[in-house]
Amino acid sequence: MPGATDTHRLFFALWPDGRTREALAKLQAALPLRGGRPMRSENIHLTLAFIGDVDGDTRDCLIRQARGVRAAPLAFAIERVGHFPRPGVVWVGPQRTPDALIELVAGLNAALAPCGYQPERRPFRAHLTLFRKVARPPRPLDFAPIEWPVEAFCLVESLPEEGGVRYAVIEQFPLAG
Repeated sequence: MPGATDTHRLFFALWPDGRTREALAKLQAALPLRGGRPMRSENIHLTLAFIGDVDGDTRDCLIRQARGVRAAPLAFAIERVGHFPRPGVVWVGPQRTPDALIELVAGLNAALAPCGYQPERRPFRAHLTLFRKVARPPRPLDFAPIEWPVEAFCLVESLPEEGGVRYAVIEQFPLAG
């Protein structure tokens, strides 16, 4: 029986629907890169809050608190490719983070505080990692914006497996305003 000594590596995220995930995989394949390690397409997501390793009781607290988050469904366009040089990450995201997404993150951060969660100090930057360990940014690529309708956010567990990790959605939390 799971108990407080079990640990779970968790994060909250937006999880792309099938159409959006397919478009992201096509964009990932089209990026003109030399080197780097591609994210598995089934693992591509937009992190809202990274939690890290927690016990079962904290996981249960996070789930209870997330169920109380109220935010309206939203939509935005993925229209930009970027590169974070220090971690060597190539990412895609909106040109400007939508206010509704910033409000969702703020509401989630506040809701998780009773569970001991302390949010990131850096400002939230909406992005989806497509490649890791990329030394130089990709050459510019023109692509049609990917429209992403968002109707829920998820609690996700990172599960180690041979050759990397697999992300498993533990629970979805509908956005209903």
